[in-house]
Amino acid sequence: MINMLFLNATYNDSWLKQIAKNATNNGFLTFILGAVFVLSIYHFILYFQNKDKSYLYYSIYTFLILIASVSSVKNGFLNEIVQYTGVNIKYADFFRWSYNCIYFLFAVEFLNIKAINEKWSKLIIYPVLAIFGLGVIAQISLVLFKNDAFHNFYSKYYLVAITLHTLFSFYFVFKLKNFLKYYIIVGALLLFLSSIIGEHSIRTLPFIDITIAEGDFFFYIGVLLENICFSLGLGLKQKIILEERNKATQTLINQLKENETLKETVNLQLKEKIKVLNTQIEFKQEIADLKLKALRSQMNPHFIFNSLNSIKLYIINNDKENAVYYLNKFAKLIRKILTASIEKEITLEEEIETSMLYLNIENIRFNNAIEYTTSIDPKINIKSIKIPSLILQPFLENALWHGLSAKEGKKSIDIIVESEDDDFARISIVDNGIGRKASEKINSKKFTRQKSVGIDITKERLINFSKKFNNSFSLKIEDLKDVDGKSNGTRVVILIPVKKEALFL
Repeated sequence: MINMLFLNATYNDSWLKQIAKNATNNGFLTFILGAVFVLSIYHFILYFQNKDKSYLYYSIYTFLILIASVSSVKNGFLNEIVQYTGVNIKYADFFRWSYNCIYFLFAVEFLNIKAINEKWSKLIIYPVLAIFGLGVIAQISLVLFKNDAFHNFYSKYYLVAITLHTLFSFYFVFKLKNFLKYYIIVGALLLFLSSIIGEHSIRTLPFIDITIAEGDFFFYIGVLLENICFSLGLGLKQKIILEERNKATQTLINQLKENETLKETVNLQLKEKIKVLNTQIEFKQEIADLKLKALRSQMNPHFIFNSLNSIKLYIINNDKENAVYYLNKFAKLIRKILTASIEKEITLEEEIETSMLYLNIENIRFNNAIEYTTSIDPKINIKSIKIPSLILQPFLENALWHGLSAKEGKKSIDIIVESEDDDFARISIVDNGIGRKASEKINSKKFTRQKSVGIDITKERLINFSKKFNNSFSLKIEDLKDVDGKSNGTRVVILIPVKKEALFL
């Protein structure tokens, strides 16, 4: 107590007391409000640049502080503005209630509480909206109906309600595993302490004993310090976002470099294999040529370019979760295509997995509107059945871009694997697109048309693959029709000869 009295006596004799006593007249309050106004405009501009609502709420928060406090200025141009606009103490109370309420919206958005726990977000925001709604009613009753009874009642209990809700909300804030929470905590604590000093019951204690003007001075100091904390927090948040965006971009670059290295390695392997095949019989030479053709048809540069562009949009939109997800899918698909292109045969299980990856990537360009499924007879051993690599992709591509791209409504592709007479694996690709006739009609109207050689190459590869079996392959493309005879899709049926012992589990 003696120390507090000593500090109070020192304060009473200091230059700080002189500034505090005349804060509303000597320009200090004008300086504070000017700083608050600059912060409001600056973060409002940042909102349009970053589309982050925390900047918008903070800009509104600081602007309402400015409006609520401007009536306290006793001279200068701000006082003239107050006199001209008529923003008096009646409105100051309402603006004070408002900025205290908008503070919670800012804190929830700044700490990203909704994404962490939506229930917490609702428990913080809904009571604030109720408190604000009552404040609006209180202000309307005062201004429009000249009835100050409810206004006075609300003013009396508002501080109690908002304080209790602040303590309740800070319970959730303390539980967050987010370093940014400390900027909210420290800023709120500074403002709380400065507000306490300005309270009549506190400032009139013997060891404090300050005037209303001095209490207001320390409150505005608290406002400035709080806003500095929040501005630093927003700056750190923006830095973290930029670092994460740069990290995602760097990951994409590294992945592309890895893919390029892998491609170069595979190309070297292909060149070596071609040199060996050039010395062998005409049959093996034909197979080598077909592999090169198949690789060129599968590694369509337009597909790669469009896929990377689709992933790039996720990065630009800061959707790092989808960007990383599809980037991993794309890298895995490229590896499988490059690896499969140097293999004579792969298992049916690997072929289906590659097909699913291909559909997953292509579906980005359809806004994920296509439903695709696989149906496999549980008795069939797809891990043992060997087939030529990448034979399904040309048919899936036709289904996507000739059958489904022009279709409206539900779009689907089904891959069905069954057995046929114990000597064949039956693979069906069924889509619910517009059908071949409608597709051909659309293509006939295009000025430039390119003939796809993917299916022709696949037929040649299946012919060579079937030579080691007693049975040949079969390929049939059927138009599907509904009960009214209207086209409602296409079915591709491929019968591939297999060894009987490898067909069933």
